[in-house]
Amino acid sequence: MDDITCPYCGYELTKGTVNAPQENFYFIPEGITLPAIRTRWTKVKGATLIKPFRMFEGNGFFSAYYPAKAFMCHNCKKIIIDFSEINSNNSK
Repeated sequence: MDDITCPYCGYELTKGTVNAPQENFYFIPEGITLPAIRTRWTKVKGATLIKPFRMFEGNGFFSAYYPAKAFMCHNCKKIIIDFSEINSNNSK
């Protein structure tokens, strides 16, 4: 997948990753709020889990670096995240 262009502006996208090292990584739609008190194990109803937190896997005991593939457009400042390989059991 070389030379991927932004679907918004047509500019070339930069391939990379995104991560949320100490918490679950969610897409939260408008109208859904995060609980004021939450843990790494809190489920957010109505949100889509992009990447779950995992304490005992990865590069070390507390390493939770499980990057999701992403593509960034430097022109229109948008990021496209591919989480198909990270989590197949979304909470939506």
